[in-house]
Amino acid sequence: MALAGPEALRRLQKAGERLAGLPPDTPMADCLRRIGEEALRLIDAPGAAVLFGYDPERAALDPATRVAVGETDALTVPESPRLCRA
Repeated sequence: MALAGPEALRRLQKAGERLAGLPPDTPMADCLRRIGEEALRLIDAPGAAVLFGYDPERAALDPATRVAVGETDALTVPESPRLCRA
């Protein structure tokens, strides 16, 4: 069931506070891992998150920065990012 209303706002606020509390010198992999963990915590459901850093020089996601969190044992996603178009 999707969160809505005050509970959703409270969870988003707490997630933002935890992420904002990361030291400025936190490595990108650790930041991405924490963002993924927070996303899974927000939806309060089993699953996994796969994140990539962005390379502004190439204007693309960087496969070398791939981080997977959550229930990753059964992940079948590619190692490289792909765009999903509606």
